[in-house]
Amino acid sequence: MMLRNKLIWKTKYLILLVVFMFLFNSVLAQGSLSVSREFPNGVVLDEVADVILDVNVDESNMPYSFIIEEFVPNGWEVVGATEEYLFFDEANSRVSWLFSPNGLSVQDVTITYQVVPKNYDNVFSSNILVAMARNSSVDAFIPLKIQGETEAQGLLKIIEFLETLDADSTGYKLVIGTEGTAEDNIAAIDVSGRFGLGKPFHDYEVNLDENLIVIGGPCVNVIAYELMDSSYCTEGFEEGEGLIKLFENNGYYQLLIAGHSAIDTRIAARIVTEYSQHREELGLSYAITSGVSLDDFDVEKSLSSGGYSSSRYGSRSSYMGNVFGARY
Repeated sequence: MMLRNKLIWKTKYLILLVVFMFLFNSVLAQGSLSVSREFPNGVVLDEVADVILDVNVDESNMPYSFIIEEFVPNGWEVVGATEEYLFFDEANSRVSWLFSPNGLSVQDVTITYQVVPKNYDNVFSSNILVAMARNSSVDAFIPLKIQGETEAQGLLKIIEFLETLDADSTGYKLVIGTEGTAEDNIAAIDVSGRFGLGKPFHDYEVNLDENLIVIGGPCVNVIAYELMDSSYCTEGFEEGEGLIKLFENNGYYQLLIAGHSAIDTRIAARIVTEYSQHREELGLSYAITSGVSLDDFDVEKSLSSGGYSSSRYGSRSSYMGNVFGARY
């Protein structure tokens, strides 16, 4: 019985010690570093966007080195950064940086890294993980509450754009190409009549610093060519398909309504004018249309939402030791 009591007491002691060390290190980490996050105003599916981390170091309690780990939405890609990162762990959606200035004191740093959103799971972790080293002593990884934004705003949805346009089309311009077909002009008339856009402008009369509804693909419309940024004008268009895609440039929005052929463009325009019947399909930043006539067509999302991983805060002890050990 006495042996059992001693074992229970030792177990409780170890648990209390671990809890104390965790809390101590957490307070130490939060006293040494603070991190804030900032997103751009508009984030577009499948297009590169910047995320900014401002790391502020307490001069009175500077670590010798530290690692921070940031967690992006599951399925999003990290494709670059101003500060070279150790690695991007795609399976757990985490990206890590080591700051070890060769014996100099660690200073404040701003990290700008690039992500490519692949779904509408736009919530980032509210914590980052921090591990700090003072001389040869290495703290455990501690969750540190991040300041600033945790949700990337402005992920563009066609349905929301069309609802806004439907409520008030003031300030929006309808654009047709100088090389546009008769079908493109009819599509423009349909869209203009539905949303009260008035007389269309030619592509040479506008630029991307305006809110636009662009009719016709890159082969017939210069603005469409600039939006698609294609190496050849039919790139991105399959035979028998149309495209409805929402862009953001410098705070302005452009909705492209185009197709591989003139009838494909007409079908895409028809779907836009009947958007309330296709709310789910227009719930992303672009949709693919298909059909053989204005009475026989279909529309579908081109991307789908992903899920969150529940095991994103796994063990880091061996990884942390290897990294710090290799640098000291």
